[in-house]
Amino acid sequence: MRMLSWNVRGLGKAAKRRAVQKVIRQHRCELALLQKMKLEVVTDVIVRRIWISDNFEYLFAPKVGRTGGILVIWDKERFV
Repeated sequence: MRMLSWNVRGLGKAAKRRAVQKVIRQHRCELALLQKMKLEVVTDVIVRRIWISDNFEYLFAPKVGRTGGILVIWDKERFV
């Protein structure tokens, strides 16, 4: 299993999302745990811009106050 855990300190900018996707692609990650993403809402569109395929599922906890939120994305063929 290839897993990534990253304190991204914000995913609001396109450049940051591209950087995260580049690392996920480079290491062929099957599971990504992104902390401090600083987003209140995460949509399929945002996740598609980060993940390397359309075969994914995700869960997130939005930012609350000063806490940054968490996004977990995984390859749904690898995890049930």
